[in-house]
Amino acid sequence: MTLLGPVTVRTLGDATATAHRRPYYVEFLAYLALHSNGVTAEKLAEELCIRPQKARSDLSIIRKWLGQSRAGKPFLPRAQQTHQDGVPATYALDGVLCDLDLFRRLRARGQSRGAEGMADLIAALHLVSGEPFTDLRKDGWGWLLEGDRLDHIMTAAVVDVGHIVTTHALAVGDLDLADFASNVALAASPYDEVATLDRVAVDRAMGNVDDADARMRNGVSNRIDDGYGPIQLPPRTARLSGLDPPSPARRHRTG
Repeated sequence: MTLLGPVTVRTLGDATATAHRRPYYVEFLAYLALHSNGVTAEKLAEELCIRPQKARSDLSIIRKWLGQSRAGKPFLPRAQQTHQDGVPATYALDGVLCDLDLFRRLRARGQSRGAEGMADLIAALHLVSGEPFTDLRKDGWGWLLEGDRLDHIMTAAVVDVGHIVTTHALAVGDLDLADFASNVALAASPYDEVATLDRVAVDRAMGNVDDADARMRNGVSNRIDDGYGPIQLPPRTARLSGLDPPSPARRHRTG
């Protein structure tokens, strides 16, 4: 399942039952994918604004749509009974790959390994295909857009990883890697200043000075978010724009 870009799903099962309402079932599946510890039919019904009976019926359709693993096990097992009084059974996916989960795992492992984790961070960026959570179903996804805004959280995470990789690549002179990482971050968040400044730095390192200057003007210097221009540019922005003031002269002791 792809969430770090236009939302898409690839399955091995029977797609005929979902063909008439594919965007709805994609959203349903995304909710399951993002609740790996399991969710009750009642909670699904509440979040997706349907009846519990409808949720259970749709779960059966999704089970057929996903199909089975090579071991013959369904990717959406039947509800797991807790055998505890008052605790309802829950539904959880088993073996369904989701780019968001893989990204999180690679990012955590990469950052925990320091300089040796750069390969994991690069692999995480290869999972990103655009702005996270785009091409959503009209009038749907309220649980995402009115909640903790996981779409914003993951966009920021992609920019953060892109910045780390771009900075590293420029430091070691790997312009191909810097080009890739900065493009991924900017594709995920086209108006983010950090991603834009990273792209400016890469353009200049590659000799594309005109492109860098144009991006700096249009994406940073002339951008107005609140109706007022910036009072003072941040140090990095000023440096990349060529407006960095000279350092004050150092005073030398005498006597």
